[in-house]
Amino acid sequence: MLKTLKEGKEPEELKNNLGKKLENLNRLLFKKYRVTVSFAVGSIQNGAAGIRRSYQDAVHAMEAGKRSRLLSPYFYDDLAIKVDLMATGFTPYTKTRLQEMSKVFFAHDHDRTLSATFMTYCECNMNISETARKLFLHRNSLVYRLEKISALTSLDTSNFEQCLLLYVAIKNDSSFDKMNRPRFH
Repeated sequence: MLKTLKEGKEPEELKNNLGKKLENLNRLLFKKYRVTVSFAVGSIQNGAAGIRRSYQDAVHAMEAGKRSRLLSPYFYDDLAIKVDLMATGFTPYTKTRLQEMSKVFFAHDHDRTLSATFMTYCECNMNISETARKLFLHRNSLVYRLEKISALTSLDTSNFEQCLLLYVAIKNDSSFDKMNRPRFH
């Protein structure tokens, strides 16, 4: 489906409207047929070539949203989608290096706890005090976990660029599913 936008219409307004419409549609479809639908929105483009590009972006957003188990509608311009797409665009060499870096980490007995801790740390902008409060942990316990993550990955958890690598690896680890863990395909 193609949707034109009026000049100056806010993306957040569009997201809210589409989200509400999808929710109503899914409620109706589930009640009547026991099915639900999801959809994705590509990037905003101009012209015929832009339509093609926007469609391709929507397809990529749909794939990334489902992989990340986000709730539909999926918007190509959402940061969570962009992070997922960033990892799928890595070269085979980079994917292999990320796999090697995270191999020991994901093999650890407490990888789910460490992954959840690390993701919360990233969501709190690498702020130790805020992360500890959010996780209901003593600050020293959080520091211990971050040191454990550093030891397993050889990454400096106080360095943004290095944290970004692990963040992408965890995001693409199929929601911490230990039994069915696809690796950077």
